[in-house]
Amino acid sequence: MKIGFTSPREGVSSVQIRTLIRLLGLFDLKEGDEVHHGCCIGGDEKIHELIREYYPDVSIIGHPPILTKFISQITDFDELRLPLDFLHRNKEIVNETDILIALPSGPEVIRSGTWATIRYALKGSKSVYIIREEN
Repeated sequence: MKIGFTSPREGVSSVQIRTLIRLLGLFDLKEGDEVHHGCCIGGDEKIHELIREYYPDVSIIGHPPILTKFISQITDFDELRLPLDFLHRNKEIVNETDILIALPSGPEVIRSGTWATIRYALKGSKSVYIIREEN
């Protein structure tokens, strides 16, 4: 199983984290499975930390942005893709995975990387799980 994540740089709420932990428990993640995220500060860092803690045998694939202003200091990736601009990086995360888990910071808006990624995944008929702040 290959799971992609999209989340805001501002981080994710404790409600979203609790819901994410429960959702991941349903997937029975194991060695050979992959998690892909965008290597940014905030939500990506928290997701990375949770996967390493709860699923240490799962491979984490990083998709860094070209713009290093928001890049995380995480270094323990199993694989690291070449840097891309945000739009193309987010599309690559969707293209390389079977499922997208999104943790948006609010209602859908047009100028949001998280929501643009959700819309792209839905157009591609991917399974998308949206974990809202107020779950």
